[in-house]
Amino acid sequence: MEGIFIPKKFISHYKDLPEEYIMLPNPKPFSEHFKNDNYDMVQVISIEPVGLDIRLTFVGQFSWINRELKSDGGSYNKDVLVVGYKEWWEKCEEGYINGIIILVGDNWRKNI
Repeated sequence: MEGIFIPKKFISHYKDLPEEYIMLPNPKPFSEHFKNDNYDMVQVISIEPVGLDIRLTFVGQFSWINRELKSDGGSYNKDVLVVGYKEWWEKCEEGYINGIIILVGDNWRKNI
């Protein structure tokens, strides 16, 4: 599935993908598209075609600070192709956590 754009109309019916997701016209490497951004938490959702349906799977999370990926023990590819994303903020005791949920193809692992 690497490099294939999935139009929003095919995934918008999932309750976990509200309308505020931004779908990119063409997949872009995470490290390129978000090179000037910092996120305390990047949550990765893999999109996989299964017959005529699309399976969405949470595969893990990492932080992206000063163009450096720090993982939760998983092995992630900073150049994973992102097809869509949603930024979020959450208040916590220390202030705020800023995060993003990214929708990716099957190249989310470091060695793929």
